[in-house]
Amino acid sequence: GSQILSSFLYIEWMVEAFENYRFILIKTIILRIIMIVALFGFVKTAEDIIIYAMVMSGAQILNYLFGFVWIKRQVKVKVKDMLSMILPLISLLLMSSAVTLYTALDKLFLSYTDSEDAVSLYSQGQKISTMIATLISSPISVSIPRLGYYLGQNNREAYDNLVYKGARLFAFLIAPISLGLFITGNYAVLLYGGGAYMGAATVTAIFGIRSITWSIETLFANQIIFIHGYERSLTLYYFACGLLNLAFKFLLLNMHFSSPEIYILTTWLSEGVLIALEIYFIKRHGLIKLKPVIGSFLRYGLIAAGFIPISLLVNALSPVQMTHLNLAVLVNLAILMTLCGIYYLAALWLLKDPVLTGMVEAVGNKLRRRG
Repeated sequence: GSQILSSFLYIEWMVEAFENYRFILIKTIILRIIMIVALFGFVKTAEDIIIYAMVMSGAQILNYLFGFVWIKRQVKVKVKDMLSMILPLISLLLMSSAVTLYTALDKLFLSYTDSEDAVSLYSQGQKISTMIATLISSPISVSIPRLGYYLGQNNREAYDNLVYKGARLFAFLIAPISLGLFITGNYAVLLYGGGAYMGAATVTAIFGIRSITWSIETLFANQIIFIHGYERSLTLYYFACGLLNLAFKFLLLNMHFSSPEIYILTTWLSEGVLIALEIYFIKRHGLIKLKPVIGSFLRYGLIAAGFIPISLLVNALSPVQMTHLNLAVLVNLAILMTLCGIYYLAALWLLKDPVLTGMVEAVGNKLRRRG
């Protein structure tokens, strides 16, 4: 509740618009240190859940407050200007609320099924994939202010180039992570939750593949449709496909399905319809040519698909019992990740991939300057 009440102070998007990443970095480091010290100092047992919630909420409130105080020194906002922003902000609120019509619905309806552990298995897989995917979503979030600036300056060429560059980098990162999570879903669950949650391995694998379509939808929505000022149309699409997902959930519940895999697959189908609508909208309004964007995800996705035969080969030559964490499991996981990493980088190097060669050149230049 305190976090909701303090959310009016959230102004991080404006700090990013000023591209003051030094302030964001220092603020984040200081708050993380305070939070970790407080957690270790005050949270001692499982009964300290209220103290834990207070620490986490306090850290979030401080984060909002620091950003709000900093931006107040940079920008003078008049009341009249704030009133003119009410309608766009309402659209943003509706758009954010529409997101709950997807994975949140899965957990809600699974709680009404006969399966006692369906929600926990679903949540376990979702947590693992979300934790990994959000780590690499920064290429999209940090570029939005710059994209808005280019559109404001009517610099279409710079805007298009930045979108294409961000798509290549995002696909370069998300494809191996998604396919990697698909082939190591059982390992990930064993490491994260232990043998008691091995039933979530398939859910985790599905969520891994879903991360690719999630990335595409996030890019279409944030970097293309929203940034062009079509947030109302985007909200309409979110609600329409969310209602479609709601219909799927009622159908599954009435048919007495309790498998979390079926629920995530129907949500994935609804998100597929959402992506199709977004593609249609982008093409209809001529916002950007999508061939380079989709091509980037197809390119890296097809290359990363080579992880599947590698996984089958490793598991066939060195089978292990996935009941509890032991040395054999860790060795197999290390071998699998090493082989997949070598294959992915070697394939991109042979194909003279621009993202990989650009990274190698940047590291080489930095080393030469230090030398």
